[in-house]
This record gives sequence, structure tokens and C-alpha cells, in this order.
Amino acid sequence: MVWSYPKYQAFLLAQRTFSDVAIHVVDAFNVSTDDGAERVLGESVSARYFSILGLTPQRGRFFLDGEDRPTGGDRSIILSDAYWRERYGGAESTLGGAIEVNGFRYTIVGVGPPGFAGMSGTARVWPLYTAVRGLSTLQSTTSHQFEVVARLTSSATVAAAKTDMVNVGRVVNATYPDEVGGTWRAAGYTLQELRVDPMVGRSVVLLAIAVSMLLLIACVNVANLLLARAVARRRELAVRLAIGAGRGRLVRQLLTETATLSAAGVIAGLVLAALAVRGAGRHGAARRGESFDRLRNVDRDLT
Repeated sequence: MVWSYPKYQAFLLAQRTFSDVAIHVVDAFNVSTDDGAERVLGESVSARYFSILGLTPQRGRFFLDGEDRPTGGDRSIILSDAYWRERYGGAESTLGGAIEVNGFRYTIVGVGPPGFAGMSGTARVWPLYTAVRGLSTLQSTTSHQFEVVARLTSSATVAAAKTDMVNVGRVVNATYPDEVGGTWRAAGYTLQELRVDPMVGRSVVLLAIAVSMLLLIACVNVANLLLARAVARRRELAVRLAIGAGRGRLVRQLLTETATLSAAGVIAGLVLAALAVRGAGRHGAARRGESFDRLRNVDRDLT
């Protein structure tokens, strides 16, 4: 769900099942460099964003409670591990230094854990939303742009949270009625439900079944080939027995040959699988980046 800031505040007052809540929004930033400027994807977030996701900084710290004050939030920023290494070479002296973003100086206070690129999967920097969004945006009930991520209390269930969100939607709708007579509704989803479409999930299951059947057919074919090879080697094995080789030694020889062949197949399969996963990940990131660039055409009230 996409929220305006006032509706998000109403949500905080009405909800009963979450122990911690944060907001985030995908953004693109103009970052000044020695050669001019570059466009960098990122997320504007609230102070509790990283702690809700259970993350710890690789270097420095994450945002402190209170740094995201609605009126004049601190201009602190966190870099992704990839961007930190790409632009600063992983230098420790980066922490505490300044970086110019959208024409304003930000203090680099931390570096995210390796591999983390935000909820969007494309983020390279994270400033506080209060330093990026203007006060007029935060006061507008119709400026819907923030996404909410929350952590359940220890006693709450997913079902209870989903019911609670329906009730929260009614409260928010009563607090801020839609100007054109529509009805505001809210819904809760687990991260798994949000990131994996049910149709895609079913397709993956069917694909896994098909791949398993293909693997079974391949195993049967290989077994037949090995059996045929063993039949063809009967004369060789008979000669070995005749010249004094024990049956145990022959069994060990055959097991060694089979194990070597299996190990080679496993290694080749793992290499191909790793390359396929990496390729699919890069393709997905590129598609997300293209979609994000199209969304950049939407005007926003930024400071």
C-alpha cells in the first residue's frame, strides 16, 4: 500500500499488532562527483527502517531514533556496500565525510551489509525521508508515495495483523475522507506474499516438478548407459578375476569410477546453476531499473 504521511501517522495511532514500523520510498538522486554528477538509485527511509529488517551496519552506524524529525530531519546518509567500494574503494575514512546529494551536503554515517540493496533491490544510498521530502509533502493527505514495513509483536499472528490492517483502513478513511468520495482501505501482507505473486509461485512449483521429472529421466538414461558399459566390460572383469584380482578390489574400482563421474556431474551442475541464478538476478535488476526510470517522469515535491 502507498500512504501519505498524515495517513501513515493515523495508521501508527490505530494499529495494535506491530512492535515497530518504518516507511520508505524509492528515489533517484543527483550525486555530485569530481567529474560532475551521476544519477544514483536509492530509498528515502525513516530511522527504524534497518532495525526492522534485522540488519546491522558493516561500518559506522544506522540512523538514530529522532534523526527523522518531520521538521528538519538530519542530513545523514548511509551507503550500500557496493557503492561504498565502487566510489570510495572501501576506505574507512569515508565515514564522517560529506557527500553532495541533490545539491545538499549529507554526512556519511554508515555502510550497509554486503549484498543488501533495500526493499527495492536497486538502492545504493539511503538518506532520511525528512531530509528529502518537503514539509508541504509531509502535510498533504493526498500525496501518496510512502510504503510501510512493520514487524509483528511477539504475541501477534499474521492473521491478526491482516484483520488489524482492515480496521486501520476504516479508521484512516474516517480521519481523512477522500475528497472525491472514494473509500480508503488498507491491507497487510507478509514479505513473502508481497514479493512473490501467487501465479508466479504456482508457475515455479510446476517448473520445479517439470525439472524434477527431467532430472529423473536423465538419471534413468545415465543408469542405463552405466549398465550397458558394465555389460560390455564383463570380459575385462572376468580377466581381472582370472589373474587374481579380488571381488572387493573390483567393487572398489567400479565405485571409484562412478563416484568420479558423479562428482564431475555435480560440479558442472553447480557451476551452471550459479551462472544461471546470477544471470537471472542481473536481468531482474535491469528490468526493475527500467521500470523505475519510467516512474521518474512523475513529478514529486522534493526539496
